[in-house]
Order: sequence, then C-alpha cells, then structure tokens
Amino acid sequence: MLTSTEAGLLGIISGRRAKEHVVALVEPQERIAGSAAEREGAEKVRDLLAPFMDHCTLEGYPVNVYERGEGQLEVVSPEQCVIRPAMVNAISGAGSGVGRLIDVGDGTAAGYLGIDGDVQGCVALATLTDLADLARLGPIATEAHARGVACLLYHFRDRPHPSIHVGDVDIPTLTISNDSAAYLRSLLVQHTEVTVRYASGITEADGLSYNVVGAIRGSVWPNQIIYVTSHLDTYFQGANDNNSSTAVLLELAAVLQQQRPKRTFMFVVFGGEEGGTLRGSESIYHDRGSLAFTEEYRVVLEGQSRELPVAVINGEILGFNTDPAIHGTPEFERFLWQAVADLSTNRRVLDTGGFWTGSDHLCFHTLGVPSLFLMPDMEPGTGEKYWELYHTPLDNLDTVFPEALEANARLFTLLALRLDEAEMPPYALGDLVALARRNLEVLPNAEAISAVLGEHLARIERLPAGEPALREQLALIRVIFTNAYSFASIAGGLRLMCDYFTQSLTGLREAYYLATVDGDLNRARARLLNTPDGRFTASYSSAVIDDEIARRGRTAFYARFHAPYLDLREALRLVADPQQVDAFARELRNQIDHLTRMAAEAGARYERDLRALQPASE
Repeated sequence: MLTSTEAGLLGIISGRRAKEHVVALVEPQERIAGSAAEREGAEKVRDLLAPFMDHCTLEGYPVNVYERGEGQLEVVSPEQCVIRPAMVNAISGAGSGVGRLIDVGDGTAAGYLGIDGDVQGCVALATLTDLADLARLGPIATEAHARGVACLLYHFRDRPHPSIHVGDVDIPTLTISNDSAAYLRSLLVQHTEVTVRYASGITEADGLSYNVVGAIRGSVWPNQIIYVTSHLDTYFQGANDNNSSTAVLLELAAVLQQQRPKRTFMFVVFGGEEGGTLRGSESIYHDRGSLAFTEEYRVVLEGQSRELPVAVINGEILGFNTDPAIHGTPEFERFLWQAVADLSTNRRVLDTGGFWTGSDHLCFHTLGVPSLFLMPDMEPGTGEKYWELYHTPLDNLDTVFPEALEANARLFTLLALRLDEAEMPPYALGDLVALARRNLEVLPNAEAISAVLGEHLARIERLPAGEPALREQLALIRVIFTNAYSFASIAGGLRLMCDYFTQSLTGLREAYYLATVDGDLNRARARLLNTPDGRFTASYSSAVIDDEIARRGRTAFYARFHAPYLDLREALRLVADPQQVDAFARELRNQIDHLTRMAAEAGARYERDLRALQPASE
C-alpha cells in the first residue's frame, strides 16, 4: 500500500499540466543532434527545469550532424509514378541517380541470390520484419554497399507507415510505406525491368549537442545520487519520443520541490540519443549524449569518488499508454513488483535477467549502475500500437494523452521516492548473486567465483545499515554487471550474464561431435548456424563481417565490453565440402580453444575483480 506521505506527494502530479509541458516542448521541426533546433530545445528544457533545481546548466559535447532534407523517389519506367512519402534515413549517404530496381528480400546475402545480372548501380528494396530488425539496418546497408548497390530502400512489413532509423549507412537510404513497397513489387512481377530515380537530401557537418544537467541537493545523504533521465532530441515532432518523458521528469521535479529529497537527484535530459554519431563509431544505438555524460562522470559512476551512484531511472515514450513495460536489473525485481502492486496497475515487469534493451540507461549500466527503464510494452493489446507511429510524422500531440502521462509520472515518481526514502536502497542483492551463480557454469573457475560471491554477500548482510554497507553493495553490483557484459551477446540487443559463451561454446562442441563422431556434416553445419555468430556469419558477406569486427575494435562504447566475436567464415566454408571434414574439425577445435581461453580470461578477471573488493569495516 502507499503510505499517506506517498499518496499526498503523488497527488501533486497532474496529467493535464504534463500535457501542457509537452505542448511547450514540441516544435514543428526535428531536433536533430547537433542542430540549431536541438540547441534551442535544450535551452527550452533548461528554462523549464531550472526553477526546480539548485543549479541547472547545459553541457556540450561534439557530434556529427546529419540534417535530413526531403527524399525523392519516382518510377521512371515502365511507367511514371512519384513515390510519397520517401523519407531519408536518419544516417544516410548523400546522392542521387537512376537505377534498376531489385527486390533483395530481407537484405541479407540470401536476398541477392537469383537476381539476374549485375547489381552494380541498382536500387535495392529490402523488407524489415519488426522493431527487432532495427539492429539489422546497418548490416543490410553494408551488404548493399559492398555489392555496389547505389541506393537502399526499406520498409517494415508489420508497420504501415514509413519510419526512419539509425544505422551505419554509406549509401543513399530511403524508407517507404508498405503500400509503396507493394506497388514496386507488383511492377517487378509484371515487368522484366523497373527503373527508378532517387535522391537523398542530407548534409553532414561537425557540431555540438547538449545535455541539460540539473541537480537538487539531498538533505540527508547528499553524496548519494539518483539519476533521472530522458532525452530531448527528436525525429519529426517527437511528442512521445521523447518530449513526453521530459514532461514526466518535470512532474517529478514539482513533487521534489514540495519535499526536499534525502539523496541528491541529478536530472539529465540528453541530446544525441537518436543520432550524432559518426558512421561506425562511438556507440550502440547512438546514445551519444549519455555516452558523453557517462564518460565525463565516469569516476563517480564507477564508485571511485566520495559520491555514490544509487540508481538511474530512464524514461522513453511515456505519454502514449498507461501501462508500459518496466525493465529493471535483477536486484530491483522485487522492488518493481511491489511498486506495481501498490499502484494497482496492469504493468509488466520484464525478465530482469534476460534481454536488456538499448536507451540512455544502457551507458550507465555498462559501468555497473543499478538501472530502471520505463517504455511502452510491445505485447498485443498494450503499447504495441505505438510502434506503428515510432519515428514517423504521426508521433505528434494527438498521440499524447494526459491520463498516460499522469499514470506514468506516478510510477516514475513512486520509484524515485522509494529509492530516496529508504536508509538502504531496496537492492535484493541475494537475488542478483543467485542469478549470477546460475550463469557461471561455462567458466572454468565457476566454483571459486561462486564462493567469493557468497563470501561478499554474507559479509554485506552482516553490516549495519549505512554508507559503508551501501558502498560495498554498489561495489559488488558493479563487479557482477561489468563482468556480465564480458559474456553478453551484443548483436541485436543484449542478454546479461553468460548467454554468449554458453550458446557459442555449446554449439561449437556439438558441431565438433557431429562432424568427428557421427560424421554428419549437414547436422554439424545446422548446429553451427544455430549459434549467434554462426547466424550472423551465414547471413552476410565478408564485407559486413569485417565491418562488425572493426567496429568492435574502434568504438568507445564497445570498449566497455570484453565479449569476443567468433568469425566462423572458414568453418562454414569447409563444412560445405565432405572432403574437408578433417580441416573442418581442426578449425572447430581452434575456435573451441579460442573461446575456452576467452572464458578462462573472463573468469579470471571476474574472480580478480571480486577479490579486489575492499570490505567495509564491520
């Protein structure tokens, strides 16, 4: 149940006022990272936030500015027709021309099989299936570029409206509607050749983006920091993505003005969440503002200063639906379910040990900060309808509802208040340690790590409540999660703990057995293709794989990971030839040995980090 104090503070929240904030924040033009419009938006957010803060400022950082003009696409033969709308992708190569239209299916290497003639200079039409396919846009564009395709068109099969997305794209790239895609495909069925004219109006320049950073100093534990975050850059009006969440932060600020918090609250509204990144560099999902912020404050976030980062609560798209999904790291699962029960809402707490989606909280969590994230659900009957509007001109004020803003602001605020009020933040450390132990089996020193985890947990549980115990709790949480990212599968999202090692090593060993003992190369190949890197290797040409490997070696965000990447090109080449079974077995053995060494190194690093933790005085 809510306490009387909580009920009174939550009663301050107003969905009507929050909608007025959204109206004030929305601009007719996009706020592209680094643009003058984004700077004006940052100043507007600062001006709205500053009256509630002890101090509030803009913090700038360099970005690459991709300003999108209008895209142009028209059929020039066998008939003439202008395709509208044809929107320029968020990061796209500039250019124009005329080319033969080809249908490349899902845009992977298989999509180019059976296409008659040379694809050099062609315009490729690719189909993405759903929102999870966003991560594939970069590889699809790299595949097209490597084959000499001049322009890439794409659409989402399950979404009627054309929507733009971030991907590492070196060629002109346009997004079109499902109806337009169906029309183009009907022409390809009826005619032996279809020619289209395209143009992508986009300019690139160096620029500055800005994070709005404000703070309310805590009255009891001012060195303990709760971060509450949103982002201010938008595609189109971005009424929901993400002006609605900034409005929710303003409602929280109004509550904290009535009762000064015990801990320090740092409000951060990021620029550059939707872009601002050089192609192939700097971040995953282009969280440029949060990456810059977490690098600037890294000493604090890694617990190397007097300040302690208690948690980050991040919001995305909180004006559309009253019952969004809640993501949280495992130590927060009980805390989340209790808040949901006390508010009597129909919300889903997502699998806290499984998929961990990308947004600005991700840059905090890779440094080990306990994290919470609110966003629309994607399940049928809940918030999945929003994803038809995502990154389209339909993300406007008509999609923002006061009742959704109020419901989400109440949840966001309740989580913040409870994190603030408790003498010890509500980490279920035992749950986190139990999950960590369950995911250690692939490591050769699993028993030693498990034992040290148990020792730290037992010691922490004996400590009296207070800052020494909190510091030790956060240190253990940090070690668990920064090491968990050593084992994460990165492509297409993140899964915490040892998923990558477990799936990859198990798959390699089974394929080796099938080839050497059973002599069944077909099943060995099928098993290889069922591993994360096997699927990626088989789906794309060497240029895409080379690009993936290079990106992992050159980007600031990936430097926070130690996860390996298996290049299975040679293994898949050899398994195609029955005469190469011995060479295939040797290649698999090499890959198994490599991954085993990586697991041993990761395990040694994990154990070393745990043993290096300094116990607080009991």
